[in-house]
Amino acid sequence: MPTPKKNRTLLERALVGPAGEHYVLYQLHMMGMLASLAPTNAPTVTFSY
Repeated sequence: MPTPKKNRTLLERALVGPAGEHYVLYQLHMMGMLASLAPTNAPTVTFSY
């Protein structure tokens, strides 16, 4: 029987997004890619090869 979902606190919800972004950057780094966080409220994202 599945366990019911726990309601996350405001602090927990605020930390999940940034932690996920850093985790993705870590994974890209481990694959040999160069990546960085976009500036806050950046209107566009550019890629260069």
